[in-house]
Amino acid sequence: MLLISLIVLIVIILFLWMTFIVVPHQNVYIVERLGQFNKALDAGFHFLIPIIDRVAYKHTLKEEAIDVPPQICITKDNVQVEVDGIIYLKPNYNEYINLKNRIKDLNEEIRSY
Repeated sequence: MLLISLIVLIVIILFLWMTFIVVPHQNVYIVERLGQFNKALDAGFHFLIPIIDRVAYKHTLKEEAIDVPPQICITKDNVQVEVDGIIYLKPNYNEYINLKNRIKDLNEEIRSY
């Protein structure tokens, strides 16, 4: 009897642990309900339905710096110039709410463009 009540207590604690979620500042969590996109959670304290809802992706809204590899360019007067750059990205919260296609690696997608 003690073993059964201990197992029930552990299951209840596990369900409570899965129900409450805290999203840190400048983060967005994408929630799926039964495998389909349900909502995007912004910073704060949120409730999820255990087993039915799950956090599928955790995105940061902080500014990211992507290094562009050096490239050699030829000017109009036939001078070779090596150009190097850095791209600064700051994702928008609304972009994550209106997600249609999930991009696994945003940096790789930008570099391939």
